[in-house]
Amino acid sequence: MNKFITRYFSANQQRLELLYIGFRKYKRSSPEHAQRLFKLFSHDLAQHMQWDQNLIFPLLQAFGESPLDELIHKARAEQQKIRQQVDAVEHLLRKGQESHDDEQRLEYLLSDHFENQEFDLYPACDRLFDTDTVTRLTESLSSSPR
Repeated sequence: MNKFITRYFSANQQRLELLYIGFRKYKRSSPEHAQRLFKLFSHDLAQHMQWDQNLIFPLLQAFGESPLDELIHKARAEQQKIRQQVDAVEHLLRKGQESHDDEQRLEYLLSDHFENQEFDLYPACDRLFDTDTVTRLTESLSSSPR
């Protein structure tokens, strides 16, 4: 199961990035389409974060290692900032106000967070999780509602 967690979650992050890029691309030319893309992005991002919170983080915490706790703390703090920024963009979109600066800030937050996860958090999972743990995690991901 070499790098399974990193590959699986990185692919999902790439999908989220594409939804967000699509939203920004179509914002002016097709606002309704852009709104649907943002709504899908927001929903799926929330699910991605739930997977981290409910599945990945508890498994890592079970190892009881300080460096892992630091990775988890950092990821949670980043996710909180991202959630706040998604809410800010959503709020501006609902009001029909310009949101370019907030969208740019969200893009930067996402980029940093995804990079930290792809190069730090998920490789730690790949290093520490045995085949049975990865299998149970995969089953949990498959059974979680979309």
